[in-house]
Amino acid sequence: ILAELTATAHAGMHCYTFPASTQSHLLLDLVHGLGSTPIEASLKIEDSNSLSGYRRSDGWFGKTKGKTLYFVIECSRAFSGFGLELDDKPVTTKQTEAKGKNVRGHLDFATAAGQQIVLRVGISPTSVAAAKKNLETEIPSWDFDTVRQAAQKNWNENLSRIRIESSNPNIRQTFYSALYHTMVAPALYNDADGA
Repeated sequence: ILAELTATAHAGMHCYTFPASTQSHLLLDLVHGLGSTPIEASLKIEDSNSLSGYRRSDGWFGKTKGKTLYFVIECSRAFSGFGLELDDKPVTTKQTEAKGKNVRGHLDFATAAGQQIVLRVGISPTSVAAAKKNLETEIPSWDFDTVRQAAQKNWNENLSRIRIESSNPNIRQTFYSALYHTMVAPALYNDADGA
């Protein structure tokens, strides 16, 4: 499976290219996070093309009582099935939402060789509705390459703000790697509309 990712300030796109299979899956894991532990999470199947939820966690936020990140995910094609899991146990097949500390899920597809499934993902610190609005504002279409090119242009503009000259390529590489690291985890914690 080829996985490609790109992003805007408040949204992202995933493009998965699958082999031929009647059992292709996308896994959704709200348990594991980089430097954070879930306090509470929710994953809700909205319809056969979309889901929403949130993850409230502690960790890299310092001494706060946790931060909540809301999301919506839209799939470029309908999934044929899904499964939700709470505390390492599957929830009943009729249940369309799992809510608790340890939440996971999967989306099921039958795919042809080389078939792509694209996800559009909106995020927000304020609500699921705001996450959807951020997604509609920043990624209104399913054109993965356009979003990727805009992200690349944004990175190039930011990384070209400072230019250095050195005959030693290691010095140039170290400098631009350090400059990149100053921008890798921005502290943007608002919605596209400023909320």
